[in-house]
Amino acid sequence: MPHTYRLEQYAVNEYFLFIDDVLVDEGTPEGPYPSSSPELAFRARSVFVDSVTEWDYIRWGEIPTPGSGDFDSEGDVDTRDFFYFDECLKNGGPEADAGPGCTWADMDQDGDVDFRDFAEFQLIFNTTE
Repeated sequence: MPHTYRLEQYAVNEYFLFIDDVLVDEGTPEGPYPSSSPELAFRARSVFVDSVTEWDYIRWGEIPTPGSGDFDSEGDVDTRDFFYFDECLKNGGPEADAGPGCTWADMDQDGDVDFRDFAEFQLIFNTTE
């Protein structure tokens, strides 16, 4: 049975781990993320079958607002955001699922990242950094 895991970390003050939107653990992290060697230890165990864990999307930091074009959640849309927008566009296209990692680039909120989204991204793109 697939599950959804979400880890929220706020600087060095606290973290929250949710499984299927249920809080299962919280506390003070051992150090800040990102770091030079971040790691996420995850253990799963099953008595009857092998356990396979696949991660569709892992993000450290603040989750960007869907459709904002602001990947790094810093309040503007600039070349850093374009770098990741381009990645979403290359793996997207009309009716291709944007997935959780590219919802911020789905400017028209239709579930995909395509040239319509790119046109909207260009309108809010700021070249001054």
